[in-house]
Amino acid sequence: MPSASKRSLSKAALIAAVLAVGLSACATQKPTSSGFLSAPAALTAPASITTRYRAAMIETVEYRPSGRVPAKAGEADIAVLRAAYYEALVDAFGERMAITQTPGPDVLRVRAAITGYTLANPTWNAAAMLAPIGPRNGGVATEAEIVDSVTGAPLAQQSLAFNAGFFNSKLTTMFARTAHAKAGFKKHAQALAAQAPAIEAKR
Repeated sequence: MPSASKRSLSKAALIAAVLAVGLSACATQKPTSSGFLSAPAALTAPASITTRYRAAMIETVEYRPSGRVPAKAGEADIAVLRAAYYEALVDAFGERMAITQTPGPDVLRVRAAITGYTLANPTWNAAAMLAPIGPRNGGVATEAEIVDSVTGAPLAQQSLAFNAGFFNSKLTTMFARTAHAKAGFKKHAQALAAQAPAIEAKR
């Protein structure tokens, strides 16, 4: 008969396995090509960018479904997601430069769109904690670019996808419908801000 310590270890191993399988369940979002971005051939070569930008102008985030989205996309959910991505962009660029609403020769314009999203299912995920079934996690697909606010010349762009899983999400985020999507927006915003051309130090 197994000892109490061995039974405890087996139970702990089983719980860990269930959690690993559960949290690794993905929303299967993939990078998209919706036509939102400028033609790649129009991108300005980094070596050709001589302007030292001092500020960024963040445009209202668009919703342009091209990847996976719910069969019945709720307008309220879309509004929440658009606002969350906008805030993530303001935060990411705000760490590097001033944020403005006025274009200028030393101002970047940031364009972004949500092209796919999946929301977590808290009720299902609560049940998944008690049974060996995969949860329903969230994720997002976005497209975004940085352009010169005066000329409109594209300076950098990206098309990314984020799927919540065991290695990139906290356990508690399984129980909030938009938490995974918001985590994806933060990562995507930071990735775009990191591509910003040479800038003046933020004062």
